[in-house]
Amino acid sequence: MHASDEEENAAVEDFERRCAYAPDSVYTHRDKPWRYIPIHPFADEPDVLQSLGIDPGHCRWADAYWRADDAVYFLQVWTQRVDTVERKPGLYVQWSKTPPIRCYLAAVIADATVTRTCFESIMDQFHSSLKASPSLSSPALVPFKTLN
Repeated sequence: MHASDEEENAAVEDFERRCAYAPDSVYTHRDKPWRYIPIHPFADEPDVLQSLGIDPGHCRWADAYWRADDAVYFLQVWTQRVDTVERKPGLYVQWSKTPPIRCYLAAVIADATVTRTCFESIMDQFHSSLKASPSLSSPALVPFKTLN
């Protein structure tokens, strides 16, 4: 399953609008030209955490809108244990079931918290898998339904 060109263009336009509206909230991958908009803070951002009044231990998941090449993804990174749910580490992918068709990516990590360094490493892993298998049928990518 893939998003249509129209859906993909709409996702890119939406991402660019978000970037223009709040440019200070846009991050750039430290080693790649990819931009992303995190929704939750990372455990290795002491100034951000202090301003929010939380400590790094609260950063057990992070999500972001991520633009890589000509596509926009919603990427979630969770620690292995979030709340009472135990998840198996790995890379997961799912396409939305209803329009607009979107690709949702998730990774479960064995680390206790999600750092920006870890998040960007997950981006690298997904990008390599997506480049190798644009249809998202790579054996490294597991459907979300396995998380249930």
